[in-house]
Amino acid sequence: KLRPEVLLGIMYEIIGGKAIKCLDILKSNRFNTNHVFLASAILDHNIPVITTNYDELIELAAERIYKRRIQDVYYDEEGFDKWLNSDEKPASLIKLHGTISNKQSIRAVLSQVAAGPSDTIIKLLKYLFENYSIIFWGYSLTDDFDIVPALRNVCSEEIVWLRHKEKNDFVNDKHIEKIEEDLEKTEEKLSECIDELMLGKLTQEERNEIQNRIYDLRREVNYRRLLDQSKCSDVETYSPQFPISIWEKLQSRERDREREEFFNRWSTRIDEVDKLLIGAEILFYLQEERETFQKVIDLCDRCIDILRAQKSIDIEKLVHAYFLKGWAHRLIGGEHLSIAIESFKGALDLLKEPLPRKLRERKGYILHQMGQAFHRRGNIPSAIEKLNEAFENREEIGNIPSIAYTEFQIFYIKDEMGEYKDGYPGDYLESLKNLLINAQKELDVKGDVKGASVMAHNIAYIYQQVGTKNAEDKAFREAQDQLREAIKSYTEVIEGRRLIFDTGGIVMANLRLGQCRSKLAQILVNLRDQEQALREINIARDHLKKVKEGYVRMKKEPYRLKAVVELEKKIEELENKITGFKKIMGMNKAGAIKNEG
Repeated sequence: KLRPEVLLGIMYEIIGGKAIKCLDILKSNRFNTNHVFLASAILDHNIPVITTNYDELIELAAERIYKRRIQDVYYDEEGFDKWLNSDEKPASLIKLHGTISNKQSIRAVLSQVAAGPSDTIIKLLKYLFENYSIIFWGYSLTDDFDIVPALRNVCSEEIVWLRHKEKNDFVNDKHIEKIEEDLEKTEEKLSECIDELMLGKLTQEERNEIQNRIYDLRREVNYRRLLDQSKCSDVETYSPQFPISIWEKLQSRERDREREEFFNRWSTRIDEVDKLLIGAEILFYLQEERETFQKVIDLCDRCIDILRAQKSIDIEKLVHAYFLKGWAHRLIGGEHLSIAIESFKGALDLLKEPLPRKLRERKGYILHQMGQAFHRRGNIPSAIEKLNEAFENREEIGNIPSIAYTEFQIFYIKDEMGEYKDGYPGDYLESLKNLLINAQKELDVKGDVKGASVMAHNIAYIYQQVGTKNAEDKAFREAQDQLREAIKSYTEVIEGRRLIFDTGGIVMANLRLGQCRSKLAQILVNLRDQEQALREINIARDHLKKVKEGYVRMKKEPYRLKAVVELEKKIEELENKITGFKKIMGMNKAGAIKNEG
């Protein structure tokens, strides 16, 4: 029951500075989703992170996942002063108790921590609370002598409190006017608990119970006091183990702010093509929603009108406007697909040979997107034609990831259309898989986490299709091996995409997992292993449930649920088949027993 600071204090009195060496156990490389979340907050969203932890797992997550270093890490008085005195405050990692690689910076012994926060730390926290919305991510607010004293006289714009769902009972009242009254009662309870503990006439069980009550009460008191000082309170209940929903909320706020700033600054200056294109790109990459894509299209149309009216046309900008417009129409889908194809044609008509490298690369992108638009419209010959042109273009340039994207898309369409019903040609799939693996490695080195994850997903799909083909050919053992490999790969894809908060990628991988499990169930039915088949069916249903929840949350078009409906039908047919088998087996068994009798 000893707090780490107390234990280290005792050790320090006996063996001196060597006591701190036990903290080397924190030199771990086992970072998790929380560390990746915080690294991404600093690197990609300009959010400072303050921690009392000594470990360096946030820094490690940044280097391993995003292939970038967090440039501004402050862990001592000198660093805190530097951050406070900088004109433009960088998005930094601020480690209030020091960092494990610099033992001199560590505040771990009770005598150090109990001394309370230094004047510099008080200034630092005061500045942060008064100028930022503060998100509490795992900090319990239970110390009365370390960080909490620095927070007692600060006001915050907003507090977002994140806590585990199963531990959300200690604050169930959001009404500010009741906080002072509740706080007074809670402090009385806290005082009573401490008095009981001080008497010392308690059993171990009673002592533990009171200590736990003190912990919860102190957390509530400090939380309520801080909330009362906040100008605006925002209490959220999420599990920190899966922060995608939190991240989406933060990104949504950021998107709203950036869109508002863009339109406020530039909406009256429509003649500035560069700014219109920048605005279109901001809207395009920030949010995949029909309404937002329509704004992208409107901005691109204005760009095109302005550029077409000029005597000397800037081809590069005009091509880019047509390309963004076409891509937005393609992603909206439905009746917009034909407009997307016309927009891509408009861009291609502007590209006259010989082309500089930048425009040659853009031509490959346009042809690839055009092929996908034809595919979505059901015009397969035109889709394959444009994708083949994109492949030739990309092969000439020599960009391996781009080549891999296009070759896989060609394979995907041909496979979907049944071109390989008699078997895959020679070593074709092995060659494609090797290309995807090389592309994945290259993207990983560049720090393109999402691109590398897409390649991993495509590799898993190849395993899935080979397994499916083997099952159709009644090579059941080989089919099971390939499908198990696909399941393993898709599971790894989901873990990777959780780290980058890619909801769409997680949903698609869950759909593929449902398909693999369903196919395994079908194989097991053929092998007369009905019980294992039922287990696979139940797992497949779990994946489909996650897919439906994901699509509802993402507000995706109904056509995306078509594959889910088809899979649900297959699962139901399989289940009926198994039930039929069980009835027949039961009847046979009953008949056999009767005859023996």
